[in-house]
Amino acid sequence: MFPGMNTPIQNPTAPSEAADRADQFFGRVGPKPTAYDELRRFPRFFYRTVAEVLIYPVADDAEQAPQKHTVVTCDLSRGGFSLQHVARLVRGQRLDIILNDQPPRPAEVLWCRHADGGDYAVGCRFVKR
Repeated sequence: MFPGMNTPIQNPTAPSEAADRADQFFGRVGPKPTAYDELRRFPRFFYRTVAEVLIYPVADDAEQAPQKHTVVTCDLSRGGFSLQHVARLVRGQRLDIILNDQPPRPAEVLWCRHADGGDYAVGCRFVKR
């Protein structure tokens, strides 16, 4: 689930590569750098935490119940967020995210890409329901 954390630790007394990757991932703070052609309305900030999401089925499987998952968030802005998830999500798929024990915030998937370690990087925007 955490980037680079699917590698088993070979020697428990030596620092592991997975732990180094986790330290690098969770050690990032502050605003994310922007590109000169950035089209986003709101700046993004590194926001590394474990969150709960309720993922709704795609329209073809509407009779299925939403499923609760634990994910790792990567960044956050007023308009949306990105996260790491073990399964692929599709553009337009609905989800609710719970951040800091606040009420669930509805969102929809904008993009999903295969990431290192077998997980998926997923970009979402907040929506009104």
